[in-house]
Amino acid sequence: MDYKAFPFYQRTNLDLLFSNLWEIFKRYFGWLFFYSFLLTIFSQAVATYVFKGELENLMNSLADPAAIGSYLKALVPYLLFIWIFISFEYLFLTSFVLGRYLEPEKSVMSILGTMMRYHYPKYLFVVLVSYFIIVMGTTLGVFALIIGALVAFVFLGVSLMPVTSVMLIEDTGVFATIGRSFRLVLQDFWNVMAYTLLFLLLYGVAATILGLLAMAPAAGTFLRSILHPGSGATEALSKMAMMDNPLYLILDSLANALLLPFLVIFPILIYFHLKYLEDKKQEMQETTHNESLTR
Repeated sequence: MDYKAFPFYQRTNLDLLFSNLWEIFKRYFGWLFFYSFLLTIFSQAVATYVFKGELENLMNSLADPAAIGSYLKALVPYLLFIWIFISFEYLFLTSFVLGRYLEPEKSVMSILGTMMRYHYPKYLFVVLVSYFIIVMGTTLGVFALIIGALVAFVFLGVSLMPVTSVMLIEDTGVFATIGRSFRLVLQDFWNVMAYTLLFLLLYGVAATILGLLAMAPAAGTFLRSILHPGSGATEALSKMAMMDNPLYLILDSLANALLLPFLVIFPILIYFHLKYLEDKKQEMQETTHNESLTR
């Protein structure tokens, strides 16, 4: 891929970042929404109809911490599914966006085929190692109390955000991808962190609003739970109970499909911002070196 052909390969700022985010979302909204909806409703359906019992047991065990361990073991297949499927979902949508801009002659099936042959197996381990680093770093941060854990979580999460774009564009190995991600982000860490935290705040607000709209079919049950707390309506509003409602499943998937593309596009734009800074720095160093040789 000629990454410099990407139209948003540039130094960014807050206004430009969100403007470009909206531009990509708007340009490919139809396909991004379609693919996101299919992937989301599939994962929701699997959680509801395949792993419902295990998830319900885990929720019920929260009242009995001693029983959580046994239920977590039963959740191993579900966690494997989440790892395998979410990795596929995120990698495919990122490959689609990059492919539309950098390899427009390729069909979606060609992009998918290349991804599955060359990138997906490696990406599974990139995700696994990244998750391990974040969990271990946050756990060690606990020794510095809650603030330390929060600092570690934010630092590692932000530093590992561009791993998908790094792997796809630079075709690096598992550990090289993670190392490159850290080096890129550390060039402009404070700005990237600020952009990311603001983005996640806005994303959280939007997700809350759309989540409430998806619960519209349960509005009557919600009112009954307030007026008659002992009527069983409160239990009917639980996440697992709501997932039994096909209409809620569809509405919730539609809401997620509206927002998922933003989670894909944002790290892509951050990567190209950082790559641009790196390239310009290297160009300046080369120019300075060449000038010193001609003196």
